[in-house]
Amino acid sequence: MNAFGKTSKLEFSAENKGNLTRLRDVCYTAPYKIMFPFSQKNGWLNVMVLNASAGIMAGDTQKISVCAGSGSKLCVSSQSYEKVHRMEDGFARRNTEISVEDSASCVYRPLPVIPFAGSEFESHTTIRLKDESSKLIYSEIISCGRAARGEKFQYRRYDSYLTVVSDGRLLYRDCTCLRPKEMKLSGPGFYGEYTHLATVLFFHTGMTKDKIQSIAQKLNSESEIEAGISEFNRGNAILKILGKRAQTLERLLSRLIKEESLCTWKVH
Repeated sequence: MNAFGKTSKLEFSAENKGNLTRLRDVCYTAPYKIMFPFSQKNGWLNVMVLNASAGIMAGDTQKISVCAGSGSKLCVSSQSYEKVHRMEDGFARRNTEISVEDSASCVYRPLPVIPFAGSEFESHTTIRLKDESSKLIYSEIISCGRAARGEKFQYRRYDSYLTVVSDGRLLYRDCTCLRPKEMKLSGPGFYGEYTHLATVLFFHTGMTKDKIQSIAQKLNSESEIEAGISEFNRGNAILKILGKRAQTLERLLSRLIKEESLCTWKVH
């Protein structure tokens, strides 16, 4: 294990003040920072997370805690792709906790993760929704590595554990454990001809069967991707998209999330 491994923390919460969302508490350690937030006229607050490091190294641990307070509207994004560097031994880890209080809306969509050849990474994400009035769109994109350098599925291990709880009840759990040396990720049943995987979750956003059908039709008209969307637990939905370029998936997700047809509340 790298003796120089670093633990970095980022914590912030948002609150509703006079139909506007403002940051309430902010705490971070290097290399994290937060860009000055952008307030929208519709009450949304856009927060961009900055990371001044060259990437994640062996022994590093990231601890992220985000809270959308009662009645707030919070959109969280990141400045750059998350690069996970080669590791001689050991691994890196990220722990993320997202809380969405009553009548709050939250969009959490960091830029893609790039696991370099020889890297090992664990991501543990726990999302707590206060009740059915707590709305959330969560997305993540995993790349195959530095494809332009010929690094396709050459990392040692990539594990992503995602848990969503609402009103104390388990709504969703996803365990993605990728081992390129043990799995033929470019084969049938895995990525096939594709190299990037996007996951989008919709909780308490007013999803209906008609909206899901509309999304499916839009996705079927797209080239260079394969996608599927499913409803679960009365109006919640999960969307998975396979693609060949991170930028293609990012643009597609941006367009889908901003479209009013996806949810009863509009994000700008």
